[in-house]
Amino acid sequence: MLCVRLLLLAAAVGADEVRYTGAVLEHEPYSSWESGGLAILQENARIFLEHAALARQQGADIMVFPEYGLTSTNLEGGDVLSLAQVVPHPADQVVLCFLNQTSSHTQVLRELSCGAAQLKLYLVVDLIELVHCSPNQILDCPDVGYYLYNTQVVLDHCGALVARYRKKHLFLEPGFIPGDESDATAVFTTDFGVTFTLQICFDIMYESPGLANVEGGVRDVAMSTAWIDELPFLTAPQMFRAWSAGLGVNLLVANYHNTAKGMLGSGLFPGAPRQLSSYTYDHNGGITLLVASLTTNTSTGHTTRVSRPRKDLLEDGKQHEGAQQKPQLQDMVFIHEDLSRYNHLLLEEAASSVTASLCHNDGLCCNVSYTFPGNTSMTGHYMLLAYSGLVEKGGGVYSMYIQVCSVVFCLSDEVNSCARVEGEDPPLASSFLLQEVSGMFGTLHVFPSVMRRDLTLVSEHLWDFNSIPLSRDQRKTVIHVTGETGPLLSVTLMGRWYQRDLV
Repeated sequence: MLCVRLLLLAAAVGADEVRYTGAVLEHEPYSSWESGGLAILQENARIFLEHAALARQQGADIMVFPEYGLTSTNLEGGDVLSLAQVVPHPADQVVLCFLNQTSSHTQVLRELSCGAAQLKLYLVVDLIELVHCSPNQILDCPDVGYYLYNTQVVLDHCGALVARYRKKHLFLEPGFIPGDESDATAVFTTDFGVTFTLQICFDIMYESPGLANVEGGVRDVAMSTAWIDELPFLTAPQMFRAWSAGLGVNLLVANYHNTAKGMLGSGLFPGAPRQLSSYTYDHNGGITLLVASLTTNTSTGHTTRVSRPRKDLLEDGKQHEGAQQKPQLQDMVFIHEDLSRYNHLLLEEAASSVTASLCHNDGLCCNVSYTFPGNTSMTGHYMLLAYSGLVEKGGGVYSMYIQVCSVVFCLSDEVNSCARVEGEDPPLASSFLLQEVSGMFGTLHVFPSVMRRDLTLVSEHLWDFNSIPLSRDQRKTVIHVTGETGPLLSVTLMGRWYQRDLV
């Protein structure tokens, strides 16, 4: 397409740094089957385009929408096939808006194509993809004659479909099959000169496709998710910020909003240290649009950074700072990891700076430096946790190998009381002052997070993260706290040892 080629040429002229404006939408989709599947798709597409227009008014170049944001997760209330769309191959650069004849399996994708072209805006949309097959010709074709994929598609500013990524790591999604195409199918380059990789939800816990493409030089990531919060290490903003900081990439992530299922938390997270994230974690938010100006370095191996976060524009037009929202802890729903397998050490009160150490399997040793003068008004304790081994997710369906060093607030001296925030009224201050958490890790991939007891992220201006290779199979990883953080819930270094996962 001529318009794309001309703009690519213009974007390629200049320095390595490219500035662009990204947008994400947190959304609780329309899900009523009363008028059928097509009505669900059309109503959610209308909401998408309405907010895309608001994002474009703020200068957005690219916008990301949630996983299942077009269909909702209410897939059992009717015919799931009526929610599915047929997706052209990206190599064909099809502009669906130009098609004169459409069916119910292409109509909504065509509407989104027209919207992208009208707004001159890249749209990253998650949908259910329908792929027909013949049981007589393809050995593994189901008897029903089709496959269903959880798929991200990208529509460029001319409405052309330029990328299609099929989710590889499904999370309790019966009826779908995992994608098996190359990680390269998740990569696309925009007309504003930035190359992105796609990933969907549970993919973030694995190498493919996001991490693999980042290690291949991609510095910006567009993620659709229906993330379910887990304490103490895997709440949405905590995990997304950690992944971004650990890899040094810009992460644009749009989450499904359903607080009854523990789903919320979206944002634009920079990879460079001491750069502010723009995010929402609002129990009462419902639908939230975030827009932020980002800078990326197009030279392979350079760290990205984000410039000033911009104010949000909500559906009702009100402005507010996304990073300052405080969730209502009494009403939130969490999964809690079983911490009984973790080695744990109760941190004693200390008027002056002290250190404590704790080790576990595979040579993992964790260290903490802190002061804790004691406070009679404070109830609860802090523990140092250490663990290297397999953990189960999805009720035991999935197993993955992790290494963790973490300092966590606990209600008692029992380890499974740690990070229990439901019903708690978080304090305004704490006498526990953390200085540093470090660990000797056997994996190269370690992700840092610092979270308060009110479930807000500690400002990136108040802590540093460093990872120092010591040998071929060991590195020292450090979170150093440089300012007053407020009452902490957890300070965590979480490593993923992908090669040791159980398949």
